[in-house]
Amino acid sequence: MNNRPFFVGILVTSLLLVVYVLWPYAGEIAVGLLAAVLFRPLYDRALGWRWTGGRDLVALAVTLLAIALTVLIPLLVAVTLIASQSQRFLAEIQSFDPSSGGERVRIFFEWIAQATGQAGEQLRVRLDTGVRQALEQLAGGVFGLVGSIPELIIRFWVFLATLLYVLPSYPRLVGQLQRGLPLAPAISGRFLEMATLGLRSTVLSIVAVAGVQGLSTGLVLWLMGVPYVAIWTLLCIVAAIFPLGVLIVTVPIAVVMLAIGWGWQPLVLLGWTFVVIPNMDELIRPVLISRSTELHWALVMISAFGGAALFGVWGVVIGPVAMILAKTAIELYFEVYIDARVAEEAPTLSVTE
Repeated sequence: MNNRPFFVGILVTSLLLVVYVLWPYAGEIAVGLLAAVLFRPLYDRALGWRWTGGRDLVALAVTLLAIALTVLIPLLVAVTLIASQSQRFLAEIQSFDPSSGGERVRIFFEWIAQATGQAGEQLRVRLDTGVRQALEQLAGGVFGLVGSIPELIIRFWVFLATLLYVLPSYPRLVGQLQRGLPLAPAISGRFLEMATLGLRSTVLSIVAVAGVQGLSTGLVLWLMGVPYVAIWTLLCIVAAIFPLGVLIVTVPIAVVMLAIGWGWQPLVLLGWTFVVIPNMDELIRPVLISRSTELHWALVMISAFGGAALFGVWGVVIGPVAMILAKTAIELYFEVYIDARVAEEAPTLSVTE
């Protein structure tokens, strides 16, 4: 018993050392943990299928296949499309000549130049530079395409190793965490249950709503013949995460379409943005998740921005996860301690009165 302070010192030191060693890959590890939490129900269901025979390896293979089909392969296709379209988009911007686009294009371009106080050629150069930087940030920030190929491979394997370790060991790890928390078993179990449910609900709502809104808007743009639709679709998916949603992308596109002489298409796009898209949110969320477990959009936005500032692209996920844990802890604190204390004091107050 006298050796306990020494052992605690060793434990704390070793944990801090592990955090220091793994910190460069904190984002990949966090996303791997998140994927394990989200796909654990599928893993459990696969274990119960007759043809899997309850074998962990087969259930793990089924879960990895599902992750590949729903996340990795679509992401790879999106990267490929955006890479090819970005090159053509940049080439078109560099060769852009307002005088060759018709009278309305020339007037629109002159209006922008006058509003910004720049000459036409200077504006074209700045437009070229701005688009190039935006596309580079889109490729580098959203997909993490920074650094060399070996570095990308290492980061992917860190994510995959985390997922492969946590997914089959999830019940044991949760049990150890519950035992290690200095709380009563009922309270610690309730905290982990609420945190897991809130995490799944929030991430599912963000991914589902943003995916449906972004992909459907991209389909509308494609049907109307808007060029470089892969770029706009990705921007719509990212924008749909935040409060203003896809209108950040669609309204400027509609304005440009009106300026260069498109007819009914910009009106349809604006109608889609302001009539159909808002109703999608109300239709999708109640079907997929319970609003009682979902994180409010304002907290999602604040935590996503803060997480991105600290961890880069992975912070968009890490920030809301941290906010969910804090929200769960606060709710459980009021439920277990404050409400229970009020209930205990209520009879005493009534007798005193």
